[in-house]
Amino acid sequence: MQLGACSTNAEPVVPSADASQLANEGEIVRFPVRNDGTIDHSQIAAISFLDSLYDFGHVDAGAVVSHRFAFRNTGAKPLMISSATSTCGCTVPVVPKTPIAVGDTASVLVRFDTEGKSGLQNKPVTLTANTYPNQTRVLVTGTVD
Repeated sequence: MQLGACSTNAEPVVPSADASQLANEGEIVRFPVRNDGTIDHSQIAAISFLDSLYDFGHVDAGAVVSHRFAFRNTGAKPLMISSATSTCGCTVPVVPKTPIAVGDTASVLVRFDTEGKSGLQNKPVTLTANTYPNQTRVLVTGTVD
């Protein structure tokens, strides 16, 4: 069994929405931890994935695997994903470019190109958003024959 690796020349996907405007208005950066260590959820967005793991099973080398990770903003403020990065250029995330309103749903599309890969593959995607904690991971996994 071989674990896959590839170069890290992928550019992060950064939404073109008004992230800078939201940051200027104080909507992106929040530190909701109180002095007693509890978390104040009343002023932050929250991302809740239905499933954060997608197992594509077995595919032939050269196949492109795609999956949409559905999520809901279960927080108290609009959710803004500021970046999405993968560990290599073979895995490309596409995130919503506009804020997700409280209670609304959206998805993150992840495409994994298996060209040149073999064996067990684990491809994490890290999302950075105005949540606490500010990073959330989804994972595409499976075996390339």
